[in-house]
Amino acid sequence: HFKYLFIGHVNINSLRNKFESIEMIIKDNFDIFLIGETKLDSSFPNALFGIPGNKIFRKDRNRNGGGLMFYINQDLPCKLLETYKFPENMEIMLLEVNLSHSKFLIVGTYKPPSYSNELFLNELHNALSYYSVMYDDFILMGDFNIPLGEKLLKDLCNSFSLKHLITEATCFKGENPSCIDHIITNNPKRYMKSCSLETGISDHHKMIMSVFRCTFAKGKHKMFFLS
Repeated sequence: HFKYLFIGHVNINSLRNKFESIEMIIKDNFDIFLIGETKLDSSFPNALFGIPGNKIFRKDRNRNGGGLMFYINQDLPCKLLETYKFPENMEIMLLEVNLSHSKFLIVGTYKPPSYSNELFLNELHNALSYYSVMYDDFILMGDFNIPLGEKLLKDLCNSFSLKHLITEATCFKGENPSCIDHIITNNPKRYMKSCSLETGISDHHKMIMSVFRCTFAKGKHKMFFLS
């Protein structure tokens, strides 16, 4: 049984040559971890990226860009939600996670810079309208390529009473650092120790993480430090 869920995300800009590094970060430390811009296709089987104690859910684009991969603690009951249909070129995954007395919705995404903010956020709004009535808690996470404070993103958050858990800069490409990697939730009181960390495995992005408070105990997580 779980007392806390450790949740994280990083835009890795190609998983193929960085798997050993990300495995060291995820293994025994995180229960839910989303990797963005995996740059994989079907020629790369899950077996190449297995981490003991974790299940994999993934959505590939191609080896030149995009792609999502979730690692989920194998003891955490969950399932992929596919009733709501997104446009084929949208990189969004929805998972239902079951705890003992509740279930919550996780939305993982990567939005390329060239994709319309308005179209992307409209689809997210529609999906949340469809699913949110079924879940007490939900969380959106990933590289949105939309900065904190942007009006359309604020409108989405206001529509569902969502709050950003990460407010410091996460992307350091160019002269103006920005917060474009987000963890957003409708129930911020359930989260603690939200932060961003430099890992050295992403070209421009920090890893972001938070801790979700459940209602019962589980084994200790290892402490880890990143130089």
